[in-house]
Amino acid sequence: MQAAKYDPEDKKLAADSLENMGVKELREYSRKCNAARNRGELNEQFREWIIEREEVFNEKIANIYKVGKHKVQLTYYGMMYTILTYSGCYIMGKKSAPICISRKRYCEELKLNDRLGSNNIRNAIAVGFYSHNYVLVIAARKNGENVLVGNKTLIQLEPIFTELANEVEKLID
Repeated sequence: MQAAKYDPEDKKLAADSLENMGVKELREYSRKCNAARNRGELNEQFREWIIEREEVFNEKIANIYKVGKHKVQLTYYGMMYTILTYSGCYIMGKKSAPICISRKRYCEELKLNDRLGSNNIRNAIAVGFYSHNYVLVIAARKNGENVLVGNKTLIQLEPIFTELANEVEKLID
């Protein structure tokens, strides 16, 4: 990691360092790289885009996940949280340093408790269905691994997650 941090021009050393990172370290590295390139900050414009896209994606989610509006919204915001954390998105801290987006801060920044009418949104998107890690499941499938997902709805939602992730990547680039 030191080679990647201090000498980004030496691609071989950087690649060797990246291969030895865990998921947490890789997300931190991605966040720092994004901040250095001024991309991926959860600023006002980005927050507005997330809220605008909710309606479009909620309709797509509702076509697969036949439940009430509130659960569909939780699914959308759970997917978005996963995408933001794995894309290296960040919030600027007090000392102008990029910090990771916690669920609590995510809910505060998007005013989810007020918008969704509940004081428990942070806990809701942290559990089971709403916090499903599509990123790791999709990556494992691409590597030819057999991944067991207990809920068939989660499998059916993967294309929507991928589409949403692609839109986020285009926005932050």
